[in-house]
Amino acid sequence: MDDRDNRGDLPTTTTEPKEAHPHIVKSFDEQIANLKSSMMDMGGLVESQVERAVSALRGEDVELAREVVERDETVNSLDVQLDEEIVNLIALRQPMGG
Repeated sequence: MDDRDNRGDLPTTTTEPKEAHPHIVKSFDEQIANLKSSMMDMGGLVESQVERAVSALRGEDVELAREVVERDETVNSLDVQLDEEIVNLIALRQPMGG
């Protein structure tokens, strides 16, 4: 039988799509894993911040509240750093125009 499609004018292909070069995929997976780990760390820090803030409010602990506010700068800095890393990852991994 002919290897043309139902209309008879275009050849069909039976080959599998080519996979990306293994080291490229591996490095991408590693970058994603690092970002995920950093996000999880930041999430834990945020969770701790919320708990400490609630404790400061309930206990009317002004000093603890000040510590929470000071530590918030660390969370904000991590957030900005993660945003930049994600934007860079997307920019480096986007398909090239043709």
